[in-house]
Amino acid sequence: MVDPEERLIFVARRSAAGTYGGTDIHDAEGLTLEVAAFPGLAIRFDEVFPPRPKVVRESPAPNRPG
Repeated sequence: MVDPEERLIFVARRSAAGTYGGTDIHDAEGLTLEVAAFPGLAIRFDEVFPPRPKVVRESPAPNRPG
């Protein structure tokens, strides 16, 4: 699963017995994952998600009496 806003990747791993264990959580930045179900397929998440926008935070203007 993918959380596009937080850019997190959740990977459920299946055991040899066919059951699912815990979930691995990855930050997508700089991440490349190989897909076990499709040998040779690797997903580079830097190509999936556009660069994060630059955010400028400024203090609000002082409240001046009218």
